[in-house]
Amino acid sequence: MTATIKDIAARTGLSITTVSLVLNNKQSRISPKTRQLIFDTARELNYIPNQMAVSLVTKETKTLGLVIMDIANPFFAELSKGISAKASAYAFDIILCDTGDSYEQTMRSLKLLASKNVDGVVMTLSDEIRDEKMKVLSDFLQNHTLPVVLIERVDRLVMADCLNVNHEKGSRLAADHLLKLGHRKVGCITGPSHLEATGRRLKGLKDVFAENGVEFRPELVVEGDYHIESGYAGTERILTADPSVTAIYAFNDLMAYGVYQCLKDRGIGIPDQMSVVGFDDIFFSKMLYAPLTSVALPIRQMGERAVQLLIERVANRELPRRCDVLEPSLIVRESTAAPRGTGPLD
Repeated sequence: MTATIKDIAARTGLSITTVSLVLNNKQSRISPKTRQLIFDTARELNYIPNQMAVSLVTKETKTLGLVIMDIANPFFAELSKGISAKASAYAFDIILCDTGDSYEQTMRSLKLLASKNVDGVVMTLSDEIRDEKMKVLSDFLQNHTLPVVLIERVDRLVMADCLNVNHEKGSRLAADHLLKLGHRKVGCITGPSHLEATGRRLKGLKDVFAENGVEFRPELVVEGDYHIESGYAGTERILTADPSVTAIYAFNDLMAYGVYQCLKDRGIGIPDQMSVVGFDDIFFSKMLYAPLTSVALPIRQMGERAVQLLIERVANRELPRRCDVLEPSLIVRESTAAPRGTGPLD
C-alpha cells in the first residue's frame, strides 16, 4: 500500500500539518533537523506525492503538454529530446501527443491536455490547420487559458509565444553555396505553398539568384509535403522539365532522401552528376552514402528554448508576447560539388 503523509506523521511523531508543509516546500519556521527527519522518513517509506492533491494546493500540476506532428520524423524526435531534457531540469513532466499531422487529432490532444490540467503546452501545428480550423483552435486555447508556445508556425490567430527559424537566411546559405560551386540549373522541392516557412525559404532562394544575375526558373520548382515520397516525385518532375539540371535543393532532409532514392533508381550519381542540398540537418543526413549538405537548425536548442519560454509564461501570464528567431547555418558535406566539367566560381 502507498505511504501517505499520515504515515510519515505517525512514524515521526509530528503533526500532519508539519509534514505537509515540509513535503510541499512551503515557507515555515520548521528546523532543518525536523525537515531532514521528514525527508528521511519519506524515503524510508517510499513515499510518492499524490500529484492531484499537490496541484490543488500549489495550483500547478508540474506537467507540460507536447503536441507534435510526427514523432517518427527525426526532426520532431530530436526536438522532443530537447523539450523533455529542459522540462526535467525544471522538475516538470511531459505528456506527449502525436497528431499524425491531423487537425482532428490536434483538437483531441488539446482537449485531453486541458482535462489533465497541464500547466502549458508546446506545440507544432498540423499543415492542414488554417482559416476556420485555426480560428476554432485559437478560440479553444483562449477559452481554456492554456499558455502555449508555438514552434515553427507563427499564426497571429493564436496569441501564443513562439519560436521560429530564419528560413530566408537558411535558403540564402543553400543558394549561395550552389551558385559558388557553379550551378545555374537548380531544381527546388518546396514545402506546402500555404506555409509561411515555404514562402520565406523560396524568397531567400530567389533573392540570391537575382543578386547574382542568375535566371530563376519557376518550372523547376515543385511543391512537396516534407515527406520522402514527395521528394522522389518532385525529382521525377524536375528531371522531366529539364534533364540537364545539375543540383536539387529540397526544403527538408526527408524530401532530400527521396531525391537520393530517385537519383539512385535512375543511375544518377551524387555529387558527380547531381548535387543535393537539404534543410534541417537531421541525425541520419551525415550517414548517407553521400553525406548530405544541409541547412542546419539548432533543433535541440529550439526545444530547450520553447520550454524556457513556456515556464516563464506559466509563472507570469502578464508577460508581453514573445517570438524568438533562431539562426541556421550551412553544413557542407559530400553531396555537393561543382557541375561536371566546371570548377567552383570565385
